[in-house]
Amino acid sequence: MDICYGENMKLKYKFIINDVAGSKVAVSSERIDDSFKGMIRLNETGEYIFKKLQKDSTVEQIAEALSKKYKISKQTATTDVVKFVEHLNSYGIIEM
Repeated sequence: MDICYGENMKLKYKFIINDVAGSKVAVSSERIDDSFKGMIRLNETGEYIFKKLQKDSTVEQIAEALSKKYKISKQTATTDVVKFVEHLNSYGIIEM
């Protein structure tokens, strides 16, 4: 499924973000399927995007917020958001 910049999307499942041995991980509180192991390790940017995806958001909205927070270009932020969302979408955990 292609990512549409203006289309609302969010996480399909509930996740809890925990600090495990100094790293942030998102842990599914629901059974998903056998291809997904239930945990995603997040860096600071990934955690920020992940939290934005807990409610309806668009690539544009998240990229704009990311650009402002980290003082990076909108183009760089958009590229980062799209890559991250595509990765999550490969596990079937994004709802569009």
